[in-house]
Amino acid sequence: HHARRRAGVWRIAQEDRAMSNALLSIPTLHPYSMYSLGASLRFVNDPGIESIVSAAWPAANRAIFVPFAIPMPMNVTKLWVCNGTSAAGNIDIGIYDHTGCRLTSTGSTAQAGTSALQVISITAVLLSPGQFYLALAGDSTSPTTNRSAPTAEALREMGVFMQETAFALPATATPAAMTSAYLPFFGLGTKWMV
Repeated sequence: HHARRRAGVWRIAQEDRAMSNALLSIPTLHPYSMYSLGASLRFVNDPGIESIVSAAWPAANRAIFVPFAIPMPMNVTKLWVCNGTSAAGNIDIGIYDHTGCRLTSTGSTAQAGTSALQVISITAVLLSPGQFYLALAGDSTSPTTNRSAPTAEALREMGVFMQETAFALPATATPAAMTSAYLPFFGLGTKWMV
């Protein structure tokens, strides 16, 4: 019995290690992925989520914060946004912990490339299992991103919030109720992201 129990514990440990390695090799995480709003979006009866299209940033110096959670460690080396049909102005992409403290950000970065991913390398940040926020800010309404348009009410219910006068991204987030039907396509990436 003891040998079987030890073998079972060893197998579970191996499976846990394999799951951890698998998570670390996930190339990217974004608002539409299963570790963020992906599961919730499937059950939202809102035509605004049916397409992702280019749109101007909703307000100058506004930041949008989108929750995500990971069950195992993740080593983040890149932050990215899917730019829209024009690239103008500046953006800032970051990650915050569950208390609203900034862990990393790109800093003010000129938007570059149209209708394409803009990938920005950062100093590696190891995220422990837990809850976090992806944050994206624009310094004006000039930047465009690809986004869907769930209602502001639906976004609030899923834990999305915003902050005015938040460019560049602040050290500490001050949550305000989401008022825009705007869910940008942006995210974080690991070393496996090309």
